[in-house]
Amino acid sequence: MLVTALFFSIHVSSIAYGETEHIYQIDYFKVGSGENTSFLDEFDDDIFPPFFTYTFGSSLMSFPPDAERDGMLTLNKEYGWYKNDEALIEVLLSFFTYSVQNGHGDHIEAKFMIPNGIFPDSKIGIVISSKGESCISPRPKEEIHLFLQSDIEGNIVATFDLNIDGATTTISQIDVSELLTGVFEVTLRLNISKENVVTASFDLGSDGTFDISLPGSHKLTFYSDPDIHRYYAVGFETVFGSTANCHADLEGDDNDIDGSDLFNYNFNQSIVSIEEFALSFGSSECDTPSAVWEGSYCIEESSDLEALAGYKEITGPLYIANTTNLTNLNDLAGLDSVGGLYILDNASLVSLSGLENLSSIDGNLHIINNDSLENLTGLENITSIGNELIISDNKSLTNLSGLQNLTSIFYTLEIENNESLTSLDDFNSLDSVRVNLRIKFNDSLTNLSGLNNISSLMGELNVSGNNSLTSLSGLNSLNSIGSNLYILDNASLTSLSGLENITSIGIFFSLVKNDSLTNLSGLNSLTTIGSIMRIVNNDNLINLEGLNNLVSVANGLTISDNDSLTTLSGLDNLMTSGDLEITYNDALNDLSSLNNITMLKTSLIIKYNNSLFTLSGLNNLNSIGGRLEISSNPVLTSLSLYNLCAVSYDFKICYNSNLCENLAETLRAQVQACPDGGIGKNIQIYENKTCP
Repeated sequence: MLVTALFFSIHVSSIAYGETEHIYQIDYFKVGSGENTSFLDEFDDDIFPPFFTYTFGSSLMSFPPDAERDGMLTLNKEYGWYKNDEALIEVLLSFFTYSVQNGHGDHIEAKFMIPNGIFPDSKIGIVISSKGESCISPRPKEEIHLFLQSDIEGNIVATFDLNIDGATTTISQIDVSELLTGVFEVTLRLNISKENVVTASFDLGSDGTFDISLPGSHKLTFYSDPDIHRYYAVGFETVFGSTANCHADLEGDDNDIDGSDLFNYNFNQSIVSIEEFALSFGSSECDTPSAVWEGSYCIEESSDLEALAGYKEITGPLYIANTTNLTNLNDLAGLDSVGGLYILDNASLVSLSGLENLSSIDGNLHIINNDSLENLTGLENITSIGNELIISDNKSLTNLSGLQNLTSIFYTLEIENNESLTSLDDFNSLDSVRVNLRIKFNDSLTNLSGLNNISSLMGELNVSGNNSLTSLSGLNSLNSIGSNLYILDNASLTSLSGLENITSIGIFFSLVKNDSLTNLSGLNSLTTIGSIMRIVNNDNLINLEGLNNLVSVANGLTISDNDSLTTLSGLDNLMTSGDLEITYNDALNDLSSLNNITMLKTSLIIKYNNSLFTLSGLNNLNSIGGRLEISSNPVLTSLSLYNLCAVSYDFKICYNSNLCENLAETLRAQVQACPDGGIGKNIQIYENKTCP
């Protein structure tokens, strides 16, 4: 299956928001197959991302609240990231929302309103885009565009082109200056046939007829191998400025430009879903100096390195991969810009010296599996990374010296499986990791000092498998986590101190197998969890102190397999949850801290708690939206559910060897007698103690 995402890009030069003569509006964006519409946004629902903010370095971009109004989306420089007097915004339809399948046959369509025509030195268009890694495996970045564009003199052409790793080939191009005379709206379409061939057409006016078809086509390549992922972005684009002239002459040709059989499409996960949409930012350049290498470049031996001497820029990613004798990168001393940097599987590389002139990386920086690398000296001038930073499987790496001036990472920071790494102190200047922070399987790391300036994450925080980590000190400025918090399998972790300022977790909190943790002190400011919390298999956890301000867990709380847990103290202010599942806690004998819970939206499951003798603490529970199961608690003698009046699904009390069965029957009768309550489905009461 080929998964897609929508984006549109806007490059703007010196255009103020209110100058409507220099603004394009978009009436709708649609994805469909045949006559069927799979996705449609008419920009009239306020779901579109005017509420979304993106940070790049010290720049802040966002949509104003009125960007979507009157059934139109209006875009201009107010939303963009500036570079060389241009501004760029990409808004993507999440690939979870829509996917293009091999042989399915689809079309991508956008309607633009152009009451003032196509402005000189500008363009509007739609795009299909993949992003990939073309050195270690054949995964090029590929973009297919259909543009209506005007040069500086106002001549308007329709361009259908293909861009592979920064190198553009014109599929076809025709002059449409006269055709657009008196036209106030235009709909652009890219069709993908069941044979996976992309063609281009557009409709002048509003009659729904696609009057103009451009010659030529491009065939997408799909693979049967399920391990080869191909992710696409699809969308629309508007450009103001010199970039509108970055295309071939008008001649073009009718030749079919087929994708190479080696192509493997891998969309880079720089997309963050906000409702149906996501944002990503970047830039494009035009006037390429002679010292620019167009596209990606691979260094696999010393001669490849020497061939780059004198180049200042690589427009695509630079791969330094699979070398055996390369020890340093001194021949790259003149390089000051790359579209991405991948340093992978270099057995003898001991130094990154030679990269000192790089100040930013537009895409990813991956440093993976370089066995001899002890530090990152050579990267001192890098201040920002346009997508993700991954440092992984470098067994000799002891510190991150070289990254001390890094201030921002657009998407993800991941430090994983560096067995000798003892410190993150060189991240002291880092104040923005926009989405995800993952620190995993670094056996020598004892704390997270160095991450002190990070205040929020739109995605997840994952701290897992760090065997020497004793605390989370270093995360003290973090106040919100947009999606998930994972604290998993940190054998020496004795405290959650460092998380004191976190007030909310957007989706999921998993605290699993931290065998030295005795309580949850450090989570004292946490009030809400957007979906699920799991506290599982923490062998020395005695209580839940630290969760004292937690009020709501929206969809479910699981407390399971914590062998030393005796009490749920710390949950005293918890009022609502979905599921409440308390299972396999051998020492648990006290639920009294649950006395503020009055309703569970789904289920209550209490089973296999060998020391639990009473459910006192759930006295105020009034309704359960799903099922009730109380089973296999061998010393349970009391239910104490005096206010329970509704169980919407199954009612099950069984295998509690010391609980008198007549108490279970009494509870059943109590619930069934409630005027507005009752039991919704099956009643199962069996294998409890028979009492007189």
